Amino acid sequence: MKEAAEENAKLFIGSIRMLAAAIDEKDPYTRGHSGRVAKYSTLIAHELGLSDQKWSTLRISALLHDVGKIGVEDRVLKKPGALTPERVHPE
Repeated sequence: MKEAAEENAKLFIGSIRMLAAAIDEKDPYTRGHSGRVAKYSTLIAHELGLSDQKWSTLRISALLHDVGKIGVEDRVLKKPGALTPERVHPE
């Protein structure tokens, strides 16, 4: 049972990493960003002495923190310069 649970956890984390990589690919400028956020978040969690459960939750959350980018149009996500309050009307 324990081996099966560990294998499921590895598969779950692998799936999360693949989703994070897909999110990062949406904007090449930030490629690898989610992995870096996860790395630094877990380093901080270690220094704070967080429990394994909280550490794991933090790592997953860090990997998925930009999931909303999937629904953002490329012309908005990759817009050069500052964003403006301009409204976008679907055609």
